[in-house]
Amino acid sequence: MKMNINNDNLVSIVEKTANILRDVDGLTMADAFDELIKVLYTQYVFDDANKSITNFKKGYSEEVFDEKFFNTSSIAISDNSIKEILVLFDNIDFDAVDVKGRLFEIYLGRTFQGQLGQFFTPRNIVEFMASYILQNVDRKEGISVLDPSCGSGGMLTYLNTHIQGNLVGCEVDKRLIRVSNLNLTINNAKSFDVKEGSFLDKDFDQEFDVVISNPPFGIKEKQADILAKYELGMKKASCETELLFVENILRALKPNGVCGIVLPQGALNNSSTKKMRNLLLDNATLLASVDLPSAVFKNTGTGVDTSLLFFRKAAASITKCKMYAVDSVGYETKTKFQRPLTENCLEDILKDRKKPIEINQSKLTDRLDAKYFINQQNNINLPIKMNGYYEIITTTKKDLLKYLDNNDVIKYVQYSDIDNTFGFIKSHTEYTDKDLLPSRASEIVCVGDVIVPRLGVSTDSVAIVTQEYNNTIVSSGFIILRPKTGYTTEFIFTLFKSKLVKKQMECLATGSIMASVTDNYFSELRSRDLTTEEILNKELAVKNAFIHIEKAKTLLQHQKWR
Repeated sequence: MKMNINNDNLVSIVEKTANILRDVDGLTMADAFDELIKVLYTQYVFDDANKSITNFKKGYSEEVFDEKFFNTSSIAISDNSIKEILVLFDNIDFDAVDVKGRLFEIYLGRTFQGQLGQFFTPRNIVEFMASYILQNVDRKEGISVLDPSCGSGGMLTYLNTHIQGNLVGCEVDKRLIRVSNLNLTINNAKSFDVKEGSFLDKDFDQEFDVVISNPPFGIKEKQADILAKYELGMKKASCETELLFVENILRALKPNGVCGIVLPQGALNNSSTKKMRNLLLDNATLLASVDLPSAVFKNTGTGVDTSLLFFRKAAASITKCKMYAVDSVGYETKTKFQRPLTENCLEDILKDRKKPIEINQSKLTDRLDAKYFINQQNNINLPIKMNGYYEIITTTKKDLLKYLDNNDVIKYVQYSDIDNTFGFIKSHTEYTDKDLLPSRASEIVCVGDVIVPRLGVSTDSVAIVTQEYNNTIVSSGFIILRPKTGYTTEFIFTLFKSKLVKKQMECLATGSIMASVTDNYFSELRSRDLTTEEILNKELAVKNAFIHIEKAKTLLQHQKWR
């Protein structure tokens, strides 16, 4: 009797088959995948694991092989390997659950990880994207769907179960084209076409009702003939691939067509990508922006912070974009196994259980990431602008050169030199040759300054500059704050160690991999209105703490250990 199988077991079986084909047949992961698909599809067609291996191979060559799906007309692994694979998969009901789709995801995620900037979209993300798109189309029959970087065809395969129409994919990798064709076929797609080559080299003119995409990012397009086709690439030596994808998607969509796309958060908030955002705002109505958890693609080996953006090809009039920040996507992200979790904010969005913040499109002038606008909304009840407490100190190039000329030994402090718990500088590196200083060694600090990390993920590395580090150089990764008259170092320190400000820092940070806060966004930090007594109490608590820290240091330095 065939049985259902859970995700952990399927991962285990996939890894066992990979080990067999590597150790016995000497195959790479990619070649092993080709052979595994041949064996499983042949078993699926014949549904007879007891067939002799000779007849099994013959059945593949004479009845199953199709060059559209497979690389060669013969199975190129040993008879024993075939037997072991058939035993491993013998009790699995391929039709009872979506084993076929999960098999593709798991194996392909390991096979193609890191190549061509591709990674495979987790099933929960695919289902949410497709479902949200379908909530915003006016019909589900006779529509045309495009996935511009279709990979294994997972997104098209899922949409195929919910719409009737023509499916088109673009893919540069020949193996993935075969895989995508096979995936769509065994999942009963009736009308589809997987085109070979880059989407950026294709000229689709208002052909599609729906576009769903997880484009390659983290790489740049450098071909001059392709760059010249795009407003975002024209007269440039290179351009981020995902930006060009957005421009070509706008061309490919029919008027009122809907797109759902995965983008690095830097595309939504970096100053360098503003031209893409302007192009999008001029030609589309934004439906929703959904910030995903930072580790949502951990199983694929990427650490890029990502968002989902949904838009309709139509010039916006008076419309609002829904903003969501998602904490859970229905699976744990600490390991590659993606074990299911009951909490799924994506489902809550679809079922209208998670309420968005809605922003007029006319106000989306600088950023499109949800966390920024959610932070603004949360700050409505925080009346005090924190830049009234301090000034930002920057070191001019002239002052830096003068400092370097006048100091024989240079102390340099970076993130790792900060004690994250107590907020003091615990160590430094000394340089006697200024030419060896890191390029980031550019800010001079004085006693009483507070140094705050720009990186959103490093908000704990806040420190007070003590007398020991007066006139020291620190990394440009810090922003230097000096209290204004009437406020103290200790007070500024307590603000930036608070959860309230740390959260704001994370939301204000821009970028996808090393998201950081620029000087202009520091002006947006806010605080609740504090009484004079509260301010004095905070100052006193920090002063007392640092007195105890110094006493502890002295005791340890003079203790004779036996």
